[in-house]
Amino acid sequence: MDRWMGGMNDVTLRLYEFQGNIRRLDDELSENVFTVPVKRIAAIKIDAEGFERQFLQGSIETLKKHKPLIMAESGNRTPGVQDMLASFGYFYSERSGDRLIPVSGITNAINGFFVHHDNVARYSAAGILRNS
Repeated sequence: MDRWMGGMNDVTLRLYEFQGNIRRLDDELSENVFTVPVKRIAAIKIDAEGFERQFLQGSIETLKKHKPLIMAESGNRTPGVQDMLASFGYFYSERSGDRLIPVSGITNAINGFFVHHDNVARYSAAGILRNS
């Protein structure tokens, strides 16, 4: 450990239990309690430790209204997520270099991206999506 964290052999890890509020994204956004106005949501990052589908169920109105790019930890492996997002007009893609490439089938990617069909032309023109 000294090689990476010289002099840090006395580091102690402590875990603390706490309770936090869980709210649906749609409810949180509908209350307009943000300091900065939320007029357009371009992207959402989901890291919900296996609860991605439940998160998305609480975000349906936001997804329909804003059609954001969705980056999901666990890619498309969480049961039900890909089908649910497909029903809202999304398709799955993965990063290759500096672009997203549509991918079919379940993969082992650490992170994956869901792109709404309405954004394909804009993302392609910007050079962040390859259409094949």
